[in-house]
Amino acid sequence: MVGNFNQLLIQHTSESEFETNQQLYENLLQRLKDATIFGRIEATNIHKVDEAAPTPVPVRPKKLQNSAIACLRGDPWFPGSD
Repeated sequence: MVGNFNQLLIQHTSESEFETNQQLYENLLQRLKDATIFGRIEATNIHKVDEAAPTPVPVRPKKLQNSAIACLRGDPWFPGSD
């Protein structure tokens, strides 16, 4: 009697695990199909407006100009301003 119960319990657990694994597999397969489909879709609303061109002179921070503006504004982060 106990042996039959254990056997039924093992069979039920195996069936339950099988159904769970099957559902996980189907969900994963669906996600893979979706990713494949979305990967093939090309964006049609993107247009190149202008070509990017490098500046002739490298851009650097203008420390003196920035310090003067901060001083005139009375910026609290500027050293020496109260």
